[in-house]
Order: sequence, then C-alpha cells, then structure tokens
Amino acid sequence: MKKFLCLMLVLLVAVSAVGCGGKESAGDSGVPSLVWYIPGDSQADMDTVMTEVNKKLSEKVGATLDIRFIDAGAFQEKMTMIMASREEFDLCFTGYCNPYVDAVRNGALYCIDDILDTVPGLTKSVPEFALEAAKVDGKLYGVPNYQLCAFSDCIVVNKELAEKYNLDLSTIKQTTDIEPFLKTIKENEPDYYPISVNWGTDAIRSVEEKVYPTEHGCRVVETGKNKYRVESIYDEKYKEKADILHDWFKKGYIRPDSASVMDDTAEIAAGKYAVILANYKPGVEAELKAKNGYDVVVANVSPTVFRMTQPLATMISISSTSKNPEKALKVIEALNTDKELYNMLCFGIEGKHYNKVGENRIELIENSGYNPSASWKFGNQFNAYLLPEQTDDCWEVSEEMNNTAQKIGIPGFVFDSNPVRIQLAQITSVVDKYNIIRSGAQDPDEYYGKFMKELEDAGVKDVIKEYQKQLDDYCKQ
Repeated sequence: MKKFLCLMLVLLVAVSAVGCGGKESAGDSGVPSLVWYIPGDSQADMDTVMTEVNKKLSEKVGATLDIRFIDAGAFQEKMTMIMASREEFDLCFTGYCNPYVDAVRNGALYCIDDILDTVPGLTKSVPEFALEAAKVDGKLYGVPNYQLCAFSDCIVVNKELAEKYNLDLSTIKQTTDIEPFLKTIKENEPDYYPISVNWGTDAIRSVEEKVYPTEHGCRVVETGKNKYRVESIYDEKYKEKADILHDWFKKGYIRPDSASVMDDTAEIAAGKYAVILANYKPGVEAELKAKNGYDVVVANVSPTVFRMTQPLATMISISSTSKNPEKALKVIEALNTDKELYNMLCFGIEGKHYNKVGENRIELIENSGYNPSASWKFGNQFNAYLLPEQTDDCWEVSEEMNNTAQKIGIPGFVFDSNPVRIQLAQITSVVDKYNIIRSGAQDPDEYYGKFMKELEDAGVKDVIKEYQKQLDDYCKQ
C-alpha cells in the first residue's frame, strides 16, 4: 500500500510539472514558446514561415514564437477581455487598436525599464526620442515599431491635368493657393470634380502655420519655458476654414452631393478628382499611382512635424502576465536588429513567397499563401525590403524626415481621459451631428453658433480644464 501511494505521488508530481510548463515549452526542447497577439488575418502558409522563423529565434534568443492573429476589427475588444482576465501571454500589439496608454493604466503591461540594458542592439535601433515618446509617467512599457513618424500634408494633383494647364507646383504653399487651378478645372473639365474635401476643415493647411499637438478636441499652446495653455480647436480659426470650404462649394469646386458622401475612396481610385489631399511620405507619388492607376504630382501644404504621440500608434508590448519578459524583450530586439529574421516574418520565404529583384528589393509572388502586408506590425520598418512602388532611397529619406522634423508635444505626458469620459462622448456626438461642417455644403453662419453652444453644453470647458490641470501637474514634476 505504501509503495502504491508513493507511486501515485510521483505520478501526480510529474503531471503537475507538465501542466505548469505547457505554455512555456516547445516540445521537449525546454525552449519557451512565447504567445504574441497581433491584429490581422492568419496566413495559409503561416506554419511554413514560422518553422523557419523559430529555427532562427531558437538559436539566436533561446525562444520561439506562437503568433496568434485576431481580426483587426475585433482586436481591441478581445485584447481588453484577455488582459482583464489576466490570461498568461507574452507579447501583444499596442497602439491604434488595443490602446497602449489604457493598457498601461490597467496594469496589463510589463515595465521594461529594469531590463532595457540587456538589449543594447534594440536601444541603438530605435532612436532615444522615439523611446522617450513612448513613456507613460516616465516609464517604458513598450517598444515603437520604428517607421516614418514625421508627417506633412500635401496637395495631390492629377499629373495630366497639371501639365495640360501648366500648374506651377512651386507656388503652392498653402491649400488655398490651388484655387485658381480649381477654377480652371471647373470651367474646362466637366468630367472631373475639382477637389475632394473628405478631410473637411483639416484640408485647409499652410506651410507657415504653427502646428500644435491636438487630441480630444484640444490644442496645446506653448506660452513659455515648460508652460502651456490648453485651448479648444473649435475656435474662430475653425470657422474661417469652414467659410473657405463653403465658398468653394458655392463656386462649384466641391461636388454638389458632398454632404451625403461619407467615403469617396472609389471615386478617387477611378480618377474622378483633379485634386485630393494626402499625407506626404517619400515615394507617395509612386504609391498612389500603384494604388489608383494614374500619375500624380504633389506639393506640401503644411510643416513637417513629428508628433510625440505618433510612435504610440504601432508598438510591441510585453504582458505583465508573461513568465519570460526577458526572453520576450530579446525577441523584440531580434526583430528590430536582425534584417533577415524580420523580413522573413514580413514577407515569407524567398523563392516561395517573394523573389528578390535587387539587393534590397523584392517582388511578391501572387497567391503564395503568405502576404500579411504588415511590416509595420513586426518591428523596425526601415529594415524592410523595398517593394516595387517604393523609391530606392525611401527609408533613408524617411529617417531624415524623422530626425529633422519639428518635434511637437510634451515627452512623457499622456492625458488621462477617464475623468471626463462622459463629456468626451457627448462632444463626439455633437461633432458628428454637425458633420456638415466638413462638407462645405451649408453656410457656417447658419449653424456655427448652435454648434458652439452645444459643445459648451456637452462639457468642452470641463475637458479643457481637466487637460490643463493634468498638464500643469506634470510640468511641476
């Protein structure tokens, strides 16, 4: 009987040990398998790629990856549930979906400050100002997938029409400078809408304007050293821009049904507009041609700025439930420094999923079973192979833009919107109600006063007051 009990005890201990190690081990190797949640669609040939990726990671880091894709539309909701339940996992995408700051505030992410010195390659790959921008209350809980973070806005003109009417792009310094060209199109090209204004009032820009970071309908104005004033963006300047759009509508430069058009992507792709607005980046002309099928020329109409909140849009974070945070951080380092490994995850296996057509340039193989189109989700995008629509110097020019752009924002400060979440929801409803402002279809004089009154009733002053308080408290630290 004693022998039987001893045998049962040994078996129980063995089963318990297997149960505890199930998520951490990969087969019998003892190498931890790290679970990584990413928004997107799983690929048909995922297993083939991950076999090769994990061979390299096992040798390089002593860990493997178990990548789990979740549909992008459901990613935020599902990750919120996963993190709230304290499920054990290791890595996740944080950013535009699965908001990084919210995850930090909820204790779902691991602070990497104490182990950052174990990954010197990572801190060399991602610039210090990007890591500083990613801090919350002075601490780092994720690594930005470094990419083009500096932006300016540009006027995009159908090249055939620009050449036909001798448009001098060097004269375009602000959006309104394009008006004489719009008049020409209106008078001579009945098959074209002169301009798409799906950006609404944001379309009215100038390279000379002083740009301030905005969020939650607020503008932050620097008034002195470490001193700032918070204002509403829905001020008289906002109305001036709405007046310009309405004037263009009356002149016929904006399509007559603009008030009911929520998305004109199809018309843009069909070449129905002479002029559209876009975010500028190196190679944008080639990219738009590949997307829409016609040649364009561009002119910047805003300063080039690096918003300190931009790196927070695409990040990799470590879960606070991870049993292997050091290994997880070394995986992030590898994906930011090992170009072969990173590109394998981005594009698959050479000869099977893509062909090389240059030292750093590839062409994807159609229907290969692997094309996640997500190099910005996996690490430092400046290590990615170039695709046909990208210029040879695309990454060098992008890095130069990041380094030289005007840095705007307050490093380390993140507004906590929870105290005014009700007011923000009410403000969003009011802005949506008066969405006609964006179309130019109605005279602002008829509704601007009502709009401002409803914003005030919704609590816009409460939001400004709370923003100002948090900002002042942060600046005193």
